[in-house]
Amino acid sequence: MAGYNPNQPRNEDGEWTIAGNSAWKAAGLRTQSISRDAMFTAIKDATGINPSIEDYVVMSSEEFNEFLRQNGETVEIDNIAAININNRIYVREGYEDSALHEFIHSAGFMQQHIGDYVNEGMTQALTEDLAKELGITTRSGYTQDVDFVNKYVIPLAGDNRMEVFRGYATATDKRLYLAKSIWERHGHRFTDTTEWGTNIKEHFLKWACDSTTCDQYLEYLVDELKVTR
Repeated sequence: MAGYNPNQPRNEDGEWTIAGNSAWKAAGLRTQSISRDAMFTAIKDATGINPSIEDYVVMSSEEFNEFLRQNGETVEIDNIAAININNRIYVREGYEDSALHEFIHSAGFMQQHIGDYVNEGMTQALTEDLAKELGITTRSGYTQDVDFVNKYVIPLAGDNRMEVFRGYATATDKRLYLAKSIWERHGHRFTDTTEWGTNIKEHFLKWACDSTTCDQYLEYLVDELKVTR
């Protein structure tokens, strides 16, 4: 779950380049640095859970690149800003705020009965919300994932984004948490036994659990219910 600086120069395909990254650093342009404690406090306030990492290490770029090579990373390592290996967060010096996404993962945003797509989307969505509060920049390596949860998952699951994030963080079954949240808010609208069977709630919960991994019918549901995004 590596972290990236979204403001780095890119090539014509929209990819960050090693040369561009070097030029970015040479110009003295890099993300704002913020303390780990400040990030921990913001995450605890948002989720009710303290990040549970075993270690946090900031390395020079040279040390970080060598560390990545030793751990099997070989492709465009200059573009990686932070990485979680065995519950230890390693960060490239100057990009400390890129650790925010990784810290949030360790505060309950893990793949517990849910797909990587939605979990990364939820994690990055909270990362971007907290980054705004903290006044720091954040990478955008999960644009499609974030767009999906912002448009189709969070609006269905609750009116208050932070309440959805907090519930998600503490849930051991993420899919079921989201499905039940959607049912609690919108279940009364489903009354067609021809479509949903005699046990509408059971059928709906199963469908919602299966659909939160990126399903066009979930998108149709948002439109049908006219949920505000």
